[in-house]
Amino acid sequence: MALSTLSMEKITRLAPDEKGRKRISVFLRGGTYYARFRITNRIVSKGALYVTETMKTGSLEEAGVRAFQRLLEIRVAEKSGLTIKSTTVSDEIDAFIRHYEEGLEKGLSGFSKNMLRGFRKTICRYWREYVGNKPLAEISLPDLEHYEDWRSGYWERWAEKEALKRSVRRNTDGTVRLPSNARYRASARTIQWETNAFKQFLSWCEKRGKYAGNAHLFLAKKNLLSRRSAFTPAEYTRLTSAMRRKSWISQAGKHGNDTRLLRYRKMLRAYVLFMANTGLRVGEARNLRWSDITFHENRETRQAHCKVWVAQSYSKVQKRREVIGMPKAAEVMQEFKTWRQKEKDSCGKDDFIWCDERGRPIGDFREGFNRLLKDANVELDPDGRKHTIYSLRHHYITERLREGVPIYALASNCGTSVAMIERYYSDARPADFVGSLTKSRWATPPKSAT
Repeated sequence: MALSTLSMEKITRLAPDEKGRKRISVFLRGGTYYARFRITNRIVSKGALYVTETMKTGSLEEAGVRAFQRLLEIRVAEKSGLTIKSTTVSDEIDAFIRHYEEGLEKGLSGFSKNMLRGFRKTICRYWREYVGNKPLAEISLPDLEHYEDWRSGYWERWAEKEALKRSVRRNTDGTVRLPSNARYRASARTIQWETNAFKQFLSWCEKRGKYAGNAHLFLAKKNLLSRRSAFTPAEYTRLTSAMRRKSWISQAGKHGNDTRLLRYRKMLRAYVLFMANTGLRVGEARNLRWSDITFHENRETRQAHCKVWVAQSYSKVQKRREVIGMPKAAEVMQEFKTWRQKEKDSCGKDDFIWCDERGRPIGDFREGFNRLLKDANVELDPDGRKHTIYSLRHHYITERLREGVPIYALASNCGTSVAMIERYYSDARPADFVGSLTKSRWATPPKSAT
C-alpha cells in the first residue's frame, strides 16, 4: 500500500502479508504517532504477538515511512532470531554484572573475583561513561577504535572539573590529587585490557540475542613488547642511599620535628626495601598484617629470611600462596616491627603493617615514592620511562634471574607464569647466567700454578 493512501482514520493499517493480514497499525496518541507491529517469530519479542513503538513524529506520512523502515528491521531480526527491543549499553552492563555475580556466587568455573573487580573498574566506569547511553544495537567498530583516544585523556578531564570545586584535595605541587588507582595517562596494556573486557561483554550480549554487530571482532594494534622497567643496580644503590640520609629521615619536616612525616618516611623506607626483596605486587602487599609474616633461618647460610602469606582475596592469581623473601626483607621488617612496638603503634598480630596513625591500611605510597625518586635522581630509567612502585617488583625478578635462580621457582614465588617472565624480562640475558650455565659435575678443577 502506498503512503499516499494513508487515511486520517484513528487507526491506519499497512503492510499486508501473504494472507492479506496487515502487519502495521499506525495510530495517534497525544499528538505523536505510534506503530503496532504484528510479530511472526515471537522469540524476538519474548513471546509477545504485538510490539508497539513510538514513531516520534506528529506527521502521519512520516510515521508511515518510519514504520515501514522499522518493519524491515523486524523482519531481519525474525530471520536471525535476534531480539528487536534494543536496550542501552548501560542497561546491559547492569545485566552482565548481575550475571557474573551470580556465577561467582554459585562457584561456576570461569568466574573469578579478580575479573569481577576488573569489570567493575573498567566496564562499569569507563565504558558506561563512553557509550552508556547509546543503544546497544548501534555499537560499532569505530566506537572501539576511538576508545583509546577518549580514555587516554579521561583523568585529565576529570582533574580539570575537580579544580573548579572549592574543596578539592591537592598534591604538594598544587595539582589535583587523583584517586589511588588512577593515573593521568593509562598505559597501552591497561587500555588493551579494558577493550578486551568490553569485547567480552559484547560477546555475552551476542549469545543472548541482544547484539548483532561486529564490534567484538575489533583487533587492537599490537605494540612491540618491551622489557619491564626495573632499577639498574646503580639506580637502586642511589635510591637506597637517599633513604639513609639524615636530611631525608632523621630530620623530617621543615624544623626536623614533624613526627607524622618521620613515621611515614620510616614506613616508606621499610616498604621500598620489603617490596624490592620479595617481589610482591602493590595490591598483594597493601593489606598485609603482622600475622602474615613469619621469620625463619636458612639451614645452609644461617641467615634469617621471611615468609609472607598472601591471602587469596588479594592475590592477582586468586590463590593463597607463600612468598619467600630475601634476607634483607627479614632484616628490614624485624627492625621496623621493633620500632613500631617501641612506639606502641599498630603492632598487634592482626594490625595492618602499612597503615596510618589510626591503623587504617594505606592505599598507596605513590606520592611519597615519587618524591623519593626525585630526591635520589632516579625518576626515569635509561630508556626515559618513568619508574613506579612496580619497578621494585621488576627489579626483584631481574636480579634473581641474573643470580641464576631457576625460572620456574621464581615464577612460583612471584605468582606469575614462566611464559610471562620469558616474555617481559628478556634483558636478563643468558650472558648473566654464565656461572650457572657452565657448571658441570664432570668439570676438571683448574691446575694450580707452579
